[in-house]
Amino acid sequence: MKRFILSLVFLLPIIAFSQSEENVIIENETITGNSQIIASNSIVIRPSTIIQSGANFSARILWDVYTPLSLSNENYVLTRDFQIATQGTTVESNKDVIETVVYYDGLGRPIQNIGIKQSPTKKDIVTHFEYDDYGRQAKEYLPYPSDIGNGSLKTNATDKINNYYWTNYQEDFSSNTNVNAYAEKLFDGSPLNRVLKQGAPGNDWKATGIGGYSYYDHAIESDYKNNIVNEVFHFTMTLDNTRNSKVYEATLNPNPSYYQANELYKSIVRDENHTAPATGSKLHTKEEFTNKEGQVVLKRTYALVNNVEEAHDTYYVYDDFGNLSFVLPPKVTIVDGVSTTELSELCYQYTYDYRNRMVKKKIPGKGEEYIIYDKLNRPVLTQDVNLRANKEWLFTKYDAFGRIVYTGKYTHATILDQAAMQQEFDAYNIGINACYEEKLTTPGALDIYYSNINFPSTNLEVFTVNYYDDYTFNKAGAPINASSFGVDATTRLQGLATGAKIKVLNTNDWITSVTYYDEKARPFYIYTNNSFLQTTDIVTSKLDFVGRVEETITTHKKVGQEDIIIGDNYTYDHVGRLLKQSQEINNQEAEILYDNKYNDLGMLSQKNVGSTLQTVDYAFNVRGWLTKINEDSNDDNDLFNYEIKYNTPSSGQALFNGNIAQTSWQTLNVDITKRGYNYSYDALNRVLSATGLTSSNYDISGITYDKNGNIQSLVRKGHTQLAQDGSVNSFGVMDDLVYTYDSGNKLTKVIDNSNIDFGFKDGDNISNDYSFDDNGNLIIDENKGVNSITYNHLNVPETVVFTDQSTIKYTYDATGAKVSKEVIDNLSGNNTTIHYAGDYTYQDGILEFIKQTEGYIVKNNSNFNYVYTYNDLHQNTRLTYSDSNNDGFISKSEIIEESNYYPFGLKHKGYNNITSSNGNSLAQKWGFQGQELHDELGLNVNEFKYRFYDPAHARFWSLDPLAEDFVYNSTYAFAENKIGMGMELEGREIFFNDIASQLAIMAYQGYQSIKNKFSSGVNDVTDSYQQEMKHKVGVTNSNYDPETDRIKRMAGVGKVAETVTDSAHLVADLAGTAEPTPIIDTLHALTYGLEGDWTSAGFTFLGVFSYGGDSFKMAKYADEFGELGGGIVRRFIDNLTRENVEGTSVLSSQIWEYGSELLVDVQLIFREEGYGGKVLKNFLDEINKASAKLGSKSQKITFETVLDNETVEMYRKQAKIYGYEFSTTFNEITQAIDVIWTKK
Repeated sequence: MKRFILSLVFLLPIIAFSQSEENVIIENETITGNSQIIASNSIVIRPSTIIQSGANFSARILWDVYTPLSLSNENYVLTRDFQIATQGTTVESNKDVIETVVYYDGLGRPIQNIGIKQSPTKKDIVTHFEYDDYGRQAKEYLPYPSDIGNGSLKTNATDKINNYYWTNYQEDFSSNTNVNAYAEKLFDGSPLNRVLKQGAPGNDWKATGIGGYSYYDHAIESDYKNNIVNEVFHFTMTLDNTRNSKVYEATLNPNPSYYQANELYKSIVRDENHTAPATGSKLHTKEEFTNKEGQVVLKRTYALVNNVEEAHDTYYVYDDFGNLSFVLPPKVTIVDGVSTTELSELCYQYTYDYRNRMVKKKIPGKGEEYIIYDKLNRPVLTQDVNLRANKEWLFTKYDAFGRIVYTGKYTHATILDQAAMQQEFDAYNIGINACYEEKLTTPGALDIYYSNINFPSTNLEVFTVNYYDDYTFNKAGAPINASSFGVDATTRLQGLATGAKIKVLNTNDWITSVTYYDEKARPFYIYTNNSFLQTTDIVTSKLDFVGRVEETITTHKKVGQEDIIIGDNYTYDHVGRLLKQSQEINNQEAEILYDNKYNDLGMLSQKNVGSTLQTVDYAFNVRGWLTKINEDSNDDNDLFNYEIKYNTPSSGQALFNGNIAQTSWQTLNVDITKRGYNYSYDALNRVLSATGLTSSNYDISGITYDKNGNIQSLVRKGHTQLAQDGSVNSFGVMDDLVYTYDSGNKLTKVIDNSNIDFGFKDGDNISNDYSFDDNGNLIIDENKGVNSITYNHLNVPETVVFTDQSTIKYTYDATGAKVSKEVIDNLSGNNTTIHYAGDYTYQDGILEFIKQTEGYIVKNNSNFNYVYTYNDLHQNTRLTYSDSNNDGFISKSEIIEESNYYPFGLKHKGYNNITSSNGNSLAQKWGFQGQELHDELGLNVNEFKYRFYDPAHARFWSLDPLAEDFVYNSTYAFAENKIGMGMELEGREIFFNDIASQLAIMAYQGYQSIKNKFSSGVNDVTDSYQQEMKHKVGVTNSNYDPETDRIKRMAGVGKVAETVTDSAHLVADLAGTAEPTPIIDTLHALTYGLEGDWTSAGFTFLGVFSYGGDSFKMAKYADEFGELGGGIVRRFIDNLTRENVEGTSVLSSQIWEYGSELLVDVQLIFREEGYGGKVLKNFLDEINKASAKLGSKSQKITFETVLDNETVEMYRKQAKIYGYEFSTTFNEITQAIDVIWTKK
């Protein structure tokens, strides 16, 4: 026990005893003035202590006392992100501030990045950096928690890294002396420093060497070559550039020649599952061919077709202006020439006008779409082929600030083509007619408080309306002034979205929402009224200092129903990781929905659900991939156990690229048999089979694909008791499917050779089974007796009519959110209506269930009962349960339903199919990947957000809304058929497993640090430019010094450079993905931030940043870093051009003048990664855009105008020093810049 003496010398003594478990004793002292004592364990004030009258004395226990830092005497940058309001820098608790320190060596390179006390147990989280003799970061180490939590520079970091990962991830390493807790790059021997191998943490992914076939491992391999003769087709095209034409129609030459040898750059990437090069196999290899303009002309992959390796080629064809005009997917036959049918049904086609705006596009299997633009190049009218038949267009109108104010549908008198409509639009908007609409103080002609000046102004049906800056609109009963949790809504609303109205399609009803903000412009009160459902929802939030939600109160009102008031409370740890959510309904006793626990790196390791009903444990491998849910040797009360194996299956083939090799599960149900699957995939990661671990009863096999990924055959085993003797032991082949397609991706027929009416139901064996409309939507399914399906303008189904005229009707709002479903059963006469009011679902006017974070809630008389779910990696609901007797313990009799699925989503039958009445039969339909099953009238399809999906034949009803992002893939395929790598995300794209694992990791401090550093750097740079501009245009400034200004500018550039580097390290854990979509999303999130939208950026960053995972494969995403460069330039130029410089406008000529200087400065940002050339074109484009906005006579900046002959010669000499010679072509110079900056 320690004894502390209070000194009476200080007038304002503040004594904060901050060591953990500190005991404080005060005796024989007289206390006057202001005194404060803080201890972490106990405070004893002895009788001999005197506290005089007038003294302001306090003593309190604070268990999480802030400990002052002990920073090392090295170069460092300390970032303190305060979590409370404070006027000084003194804090009492660790939760009051998030601190990060970065130490640098003498060359300004980071050597340690330390998240101070950022582990759940207040340990420092340390990321260590090392460099080779050439200054390259060849090994990128995983972070580790240090027992020393004071921010000091850690010694012997590599030993501590090895110890930590050997202790916690022994299964991933061969021995404690061979721990590779890093991702290693192996480079070629040239001055280009090109990466030849990219390893990853873990013994199985270690990069073992370069230069011979003996060095075969499971690292990612890269190679760099040129094309050879007869290797790549050279497509050409012609443009109809008639003298008076404003649209350039492109015509593809269907019979291409070949590129001559060495005309293209060829990059080769082999994934972790590739075989040794000595075998000659090209499976698991991706080849990319790029021309001298930097345009990708071919992406080539390989897969077995009838046991023969065949190339799967995706060709890209550009017009004379560099616009992408045609994309030819792998299914296109090129050798014999591209047919007109193939061009229409398989190829992507784009048409541009004289301003390089895309005005037409043709997606495979869909009619041509038109786009009309205003003077500011904004899309104002669009039309697809279904709308064209009805003379309808979708319109968008903007305000004077470029914000979308309302959208809807316009009906024209006649059918017009794109050129005619563009001409009509341009003619209307000449002279007095503005390009924008104005806000009104009265309802106006459209009753929406906006003008209707711009074209179109007649025959309109408004779908959505957005309001900004004030509350002058019909608020549908929302309060004039809102307040909650002691906070009043601000009246300073300029620039804020204040409300919206969304029409319920085919009705006169609207959904009106009003948003109120606090003084920090944070939404805290949201009012929503739905006149169609007759509901009103009010959500109020209590926010902490940094904007985290601490408490919400949701009030749900429906006409004729009792109000439901739900209160949610959220608690966080000291760095913002979500710990607990408790919920209270209508003053019922609060329920703890979950209580999270995290490991020392911030990954979710345990979750207590329903207070203590179930403890869910999570385990990950060293790459951050989820490996276990409750799968352990403990004899506990876990209802569901689940294990995933990738590279270490107990049987079957080991896989190393993120594909799941094996899953197993076991439930504490009636049948406790352990079940599972071994999976196999082709070289394109498409699933081929799933074989049972203990039984073949539920096998799926015989899956084959065409080159676009359309399934050609599938065999599925299952429970067939009605087809045999009626016993529960009857299993066999229930589906033996053969698929037939048209000339594109549309399914025309499926034949089931099993002749068993389970699984897929083959109801028609005569004619074609399926028909589609001109937008590619399924409209007839003969197998299910569906006579017709109609769709709205969003391409989601509105009516499904069966042979007996039974009908399912769907109603949506204008954003595509479903609000009701009506089932009309002509045979039984039982009709049902379901209303979807957000989290509240009603059937025939009665509340059925309420969604909650860990399951759903059912109303039982006046009480609300909680039902909880177990979900697997792909968010399939596997088991639901409820504490029906309220004893705080779950037994197997309280299991409501167990659900297990085949690959592609059909549900297993024949075991553990008992469904308890304790749940809700309607709520239980949200099963496969958490999507609603529509099983009424035998429809049996899952509804994803953007498309309906049939798990029996594993295809969507409609085209992928993001088809252009996945041109190599069928427009109807489910998750690219890569079900071992991820799940389908809303019917638009695959969401990869390893990214899903990282969502459990909180890294709020990561994006905050980047935001602060970037903003500071941008301010320095733009201020520097503005000062120089003032000087050059003659504005007197006695304090202006060119050299000081230049130093400030370069310091600012350095800060921005660090944000790019920091961002690269923060997304390092994403390297395990096979496709770049999630990483691109991360970079897009950063671009949001670069342009000032840190709200959007923050939400995205929180989902993907972490301290754990693999190293970012930088070389694969140079183009995305080019986008970051564009974001930086946009922000710089925006600051330079937004306002006048003391009355003198920034002229376009000045922007052009500064273009070269700005380019050189910003190129420094990418010097560390060597991407100066990669982002050069992007920079020039952005500078030209800014120049064009400021004057029509501005000179277009070209490569030659930015880099004059002297500069080019300088680059030539520097490049020659490093053994690289180049010509004066754009491509050659950009490569030279990369070489120079890499070496520097």
